[in-house]
Amino acid sequence: MFKEQRADRILEIIRENKYVTVEQLVNRLHYSPATIRRDVTYLANLGLVKKSYGGVSITNAKPSVIREHENITEKIKMCRFAQKMVNDGDTVFIDGTTTTYFLGEALLNKKNITVVTTNIKLATFLGEHKVNCIVCGGKIYDGIMLGGALTNEIINKMRFDIAFFAVGAVDSDGQFSVSDNYWIFMLTAKARAKKSVLLNDKHKFNENLKLCVGDLSFFDSVICDGEFPKGLEKKFLDTDFIVAE
Repeated sequence: MFKEQRADRILEIIRENKYVTVEQLVNRLHYSPATIRRDVTYLANLGLVKKSYGGVSITNAKPSVIREHENITEKIKMCRFAQKMVNDGDTVFIDGTTTTYFLGEALLNKKNITVVTTNIKLATFLGEHKVNCIVCGGKIYDGIMLGGALTNEIINKMRFDIAFFAVGAVDSDGQFSVSDNYWIFMLTAKARAKKSVLLNDKHKFNENLKLCVGDLSFFDSVICDGEFPKGLEKKFLDTDFIVAE
C-alpha cells in the first residue's frame, strides 16, 4: 500500500472513531509504529488531522491544497460574473482565498487594471500574464495567503475601486466567520475600497457557526452561484444580492 493510500485509510478510521491511538492504527493497518507515525505527521502537515500525545484526531479545518479543488465550477461561475463589476483602469483588491483566486483568469480581458492581492499563487499567475500586480507582504498562512501587521500596513496605504472577498461560512441569519488574521486586513481593505463584494457559493450557506465576526451588511454586494436562503435579502436591504448567471 502506497503512502497516499495508507493516509486515506487512516483518515477513514479517524473519521469513524473521532480519535484513535497510534497503537490502534498499527493493529488495524498492520504497519510498523514508525510508518504510521510518519503517515500521521504527513496528514498533520496538510492540516487534516491533529496530533496529541499518543494519538490523533480529525480536524474540521481544510488546508488550501484541499479547498482549491472543491466546488471549482461554482467558483469560476461567480468569478466570471464578478469581473463585470471591474472597469478598465480600476485598482482591484483580491483577498487570499481559493474562491477569489479564479478572478485572475476572469480579469485578463481588462485593460490597465492594477490588482492588489494577498494571494501568492494569484500574484504569480497575474505576473505571468503581464497584469500589473502588487503583492501585500507579510507572513504566509495556509500556503498561499499573506497576513499580519505588514500586510495590513500595506493595504492601509492604498485605495481600491473595488474589493473582492470570500469567507469560511455564512449561517442562516447572514452572519459569517473568518479567522482573526483574515478579519484584520479584511476590515482595512473594505475601508479603503469604494465597493466591497463577497463571493459565496451556495454550499457555504446555512452552516452552524460557533463564532461569528460580522454579517452580510458588511458587503455592498453578495454574489452566489445559486438561490439565496429565504429571508436574507429582506434582512439586509442595503446589500445587493446577485445570482451569477
